[in-house]
Amino acid sequence: MESKHYFYVLRCHDGSFYGGYTTDPTRRIKEHNSGTGAKYTRPASRRPVLMIHLEAFSTRPEATKAEYQFKKLPRKRKERYLETAKTACTIRAFEESDSLAISKIIRRNFLEINSIDYPLPQMTALADQYTPDILIEQSKHAHMYTAEIGDRIVGTATICPYYGSSTEYIILCFFVLPDYQRKGIGQQLMRTLEQDSFYTGAKRIEVPSSRTAVAFYEKFGFTIKNIAEPEDEQGYIRLEKQPDSSTEM
Repeated sequence: MESKHYFYVLRCHDGSFYGGYTTDPTRRIKEHNSGTGAKYTRPASRRPVLMIHLEAFSTRPEATKAEYQFKKLPRKRKERYLETAKTACTIRAFEESDSLAISKIIRRNFLEINSIDYPLPQMTALADQYTPDILIEQSKHAHMYTAEIGDRIVGTATICPYYGSSTEYIILCFFVLPDYQRKGIGQQLMRTLEQDSFYTGAKRIEVPSSRTAVAFYEKFGFTIKNIAEPEDEQGYIRLEKQPDSSTEM
């Protein structure tokens, strides 16, 4: 699979900005926060850092050019650049402070969207399971992502091992705030998952889809796992794929 190349911006603990290049945003942010990232972010006074901008490019030269241009800007122009970028959706690694907002997004989707196809009591029970504490616990063994527009969290997606497997993974908690659906945010989240190390190292990936979301996953190469009995005991449709069968959109 062709890798994506990213230009990213960090806000450091001391208030300064750092622009960088990576092909793995999740790994890179962990390196910066552990003191093993760039020389600039290694001093304890600059950590922790927060990824406040992430932009994907098809080639490395495009991404490194954006990095170089950002680094040349004086502080005020960097601030204006980032302010303008707030109108665009950015995807970053999940942080524990995101848990309340994401819990609310999941709840709204179950009660406002999924309840069209499924009984409301069932959706309410599911929504009740996704508390902030549960999401934080989930993040310890999963790769979770947060979609933001400006300072507002508008979506989330998770990929984690399938029943502890090291070769099979499952996509969970893939939701976009109802007010922001059909704006391409879901596609951005999926493209981010496609670059995740779990995804690229998987032999098989599964996703439990609501009835209305099947067509979305099919666009990314997923197919129904069991044609004879497509729905599981909760009425969700199980789809699967191998990563090297990604469909370009």
